[in-house]
Amino acid sequence: MSVLWSIITATEPEDRNRSLDAFCREASAAQLLTEIKELEAHRRTSENLYERVRALFFLYAIYRFHLPAKSGNCSSVRIPFSGYEKLLRRRYEEAISVFLGAQRQLVQATASVARWPLPIAAWHFKRWPIRCASV
Repeated sequence: MSVLWSIITATEPEDRNRSLDAFCREASAAQLLTEIKELEAHRRTSENLYERVRALFFLYAIYRFHLPAKSGNCSSVRIPFSGYEKLLRRRYEEAISVFLGAQRQLVQATASVARWPLPIAAWHFKRWPIRCASV
């Protein structure tokens, strides 16, 4: 079971009130991505509104504050316009699905670039530079 989901569903106050920040400071970027996947899956299947809302807050905080600080090669990436349109129409679940799909494609593309020979990878990043935003 996901560590973050166990924090959300804990019945004991000392477990339930654990700091998300403390967990995220100790976790690596790969661990955070794994936790995000599991948290998203549990959020979609949970019948409990409190658990779903708390999972959304955890996901927001991880994506907004913790994950950018962990990734050494942040990039400025455009979000899909179709997801943006869904957000404006308040179709949040559909927008999240579009954004997660774009994130999966980006992770796959980044993994494939890592296997390229160095000159091709250097050309790719000159053409699409990586910029880190300070948090």
